Amino acid sequence: MARPLTMRSETPEYQDVYGDEPTVVWYHWHEMFHYYLGAKYFAELGYTGLYPAALLADSEQENQIFLKTGARRLSNIMYWDNYPTVMQWARRDYRPRFTSQRWQEFKDDLQAMKNLVTPEYADEALWDAGYNPPPTWSVFGVTVANLVPIQESQSWLGNLRPYWYQALWPPMVDVLMISVAFAFIIWSFGPVPAMGFIFMYCASWIANYNWTSGSFFRWTWISELMVATALLNKKRYAAGGAFMALSTLDRIFPAAFAIGASLPLLYRACRNRDRAPLLRYIAGGALAGAILLAISIAMFGLTVWGEFFERIFILKNSIFLESIGYQRIAEYLAGNFSGPGPGMDNFRLWNDQLHAAWASTALYHYPVIALLLLASLVAATGISAAESAFLFGGILFFTIQVATGYYYIYLPLIVVVVSASPRTRVRDTVIALCFAYQFWTWADQLFWFEKTQLNFYNNLGLLVLYGYWAIGRAGECIRSGSITRAAGLTHRTAGPPL
Repeated sequence: MARPLTMRSETPEYQDVYGDEPTVVWYHWHEMFHYYLGAKYFAELGYTGLYPAALLADSEQENQIFLKTGARRLSNIMYWDNYPTVMQWARRDYRPRFTSQRWQEFKDDLQAMKNLVTPEYADEALWDAGYNPPPTWSVFGVTVANLVPIQESQSWLGNLRPYWYQALWPPMVDVLMISVAFAFIIWSFGPVPAMGFIFMYCASWIANYNWTSGSFFRWTWISELMVATALLNKKRYAAGGAFMALSTLDRIFPAAFAIGASLPLLYRACRNRDRAPLLRYIAGGALAGAILLAISIAMFGLTVWGEFFERIFILKNSIFLESIGYQRIAEYLAGNFSGPGPGMDNFRLWNDQLHAAWASTALYHYPVIALLLLASLVAATGISAAESAFLFGGILFFTIQVATGYYYIYLPLIVVVVSASPRTRVRDTVIALCFAYQFWTWADQLFWFEKTQLNFYNNLGLLVLYGYWAIGRAGECIRSGSITRAAGLTHRTAGPPL
């Protein structure tokens, strides 16, 4: 279900149905505020104007819901700005970018959203990190947000008030996308692996639905990654490469999976001179990526890409309690056992302490990271492109990036791709470890109550999973002789399962 963000309306028919108490709906106000409004008004607000514009629009309406305390600074999320400063920026820098008609539309959209939320949930949105997708995501997000209205007066998808409000339609786009992607999983891998995927996907703790359900275009990258995986399993390399490129341009970090998928294809091209799969994979990805990049530049210009990467660099170095990555293990072992205190100053100080802890101990951890990556490279000589995408790509993502936990919603795909390989002890153990990790992330809630401890054990569990998978698969390749064959010591005409 969605995070218990609630739907509220002052209309009499709403009160007749729901009474005075708000009701939980498939609608994440926090996410819709950032990604629907952020996309629809991206031309006027860019990456930094959403909070100032929302506070200004709220101040011009009767039912104000935002507290007049200020907002997080979107140009650098490590800082907080007071209310007068934010309002000054709004009037000076952002309101002039709107025409009178467009400003009224922004206010009406905000009002439509305000009718669906209780105030205590609305104000916490201004503590978040804003609207951050790349311009290539915005190609679709901006287009659809401007086509699908949320105002009652603009309803064209049907309006069954008070049971179904116009503003509840946009989150259904994500539900449709993930449903189509799941159909691809069934088509490619069969019903049993698909059921394993559903179990892990719907019951994930570190990437649970509280984060991004009921939102707008937040599941595009995982939907594209699922379709790419299904196509690679069917050896549709050009189409698989195209969807890998789309997923990468949606959230950037899926580039790790795209690289991982290419390794078995590259190995076969070098060893057996069977270059066709690799060339089709590269061609599909290059074509899809070039088209989408060209459209994004035509719509938003080149400078917006510079703004995006500047923000991503800041976000990459901003660590939150729920952030996942190998670095969090090192920081905990270095003695960082507690989270930040309240307030931005404490959050900034805590981040400085974490970065210092990693800098002081990184040399001890680089050999572990190198071993994991090397083992996954060796394993790539004997596994499919789909499995290599999540073995090498998953380890690369886990070891070089600290990311918000909800991006680990891709973990259920490990069960799917490993299930498609021939039965071995390593294969069966990896599947068992995936489900064991799932139960572990539930059970550790019962034993450790401090969030930093929970995060440490969750990261440690991922290290065990990835470590066994990489080393186990590498061992299978070495025992089967694929490494010596690749070196030319023996002859083999068949390639690894692609």
